[in-house]
Amino acid sequence: MKLTLIRHAEPAWTHRGRMVGNPALTELGTIQAHQLADRSWSRVDELWVSELRRARETAAPLAERLGLTPQVQPWMNEIGDPVEWDGMPIQQVKARVSKLEGAPSLDRLWRGVRRGEPYHRFRERIAAGLLRTLEGYGVKMLEPDQPRLWQAGQQKSIVLVGHGGTNAVIYETLLGCGAIPIAWHKFRSLHTAVSMLRTYPMAHAVMFALERFGDVTHLSAEQVTQ
Repeated sequence: MKLTLIRHAEPAWTHRGRMVGNPALTELGTIQAHQLADRSWSRVDELWVSELRRARETAAPLAERLGLTPQVQPWMNEIGDPVEWDGMPIQQVKARVSKLEGAPSLDRLWRGVRRGEPYHRFRERIAAGLLRTLEGYGVKMLEPDQPRLWQAGQQKSIVLVGHGGTNAVIYETLLGCGAIPIAWHKFRSLHTAVSMLRTYPMAHAVMFALERFGDVTHLSAEQVTQ
């Protein structure tokens, strides 16, 4: 199995100095999405996408290029921001994020705010959704407490258009990395960066190997954003 993970293009997080909760792409982000689609693509069997707007808009030109209908996977959504941040002055949001990330425990990230998603629940959601979905293709973790070995399943080539945090937890889960520190600081990628994981035989099973990470060669230097 080959999984190609893509982070969404540049979103318009602010409008008139205020936070946008589920943003569309910027003008540059739209260009990035089309540049991504214009890459050279080998066989792709399925295209999975987060239900959030920035991911769906990034995937749209690629879906047209590949002739595929995106499969929306809600478990791929980025961590749920507190609803009160939508429309809040952006400097105030940044100050709150800085305070939350400096908390003594990661379990406190997003805690204490209305309808925010605690970090540990975010990780659990992504990992559980990934494992459940892969099992549908016959790919099942054999030894959860050991270095990640998997039952080999269907030889599918799947492209996932998601988010920095979502993709980072997927890397942690498939590669057997520890959960600390925060996943998206461990695997930092640029907008529309392309990474690839592939299964390889190992003992009586298969393992996932990271073959490529953070490729943005489809962008010019002026088009690269983070």
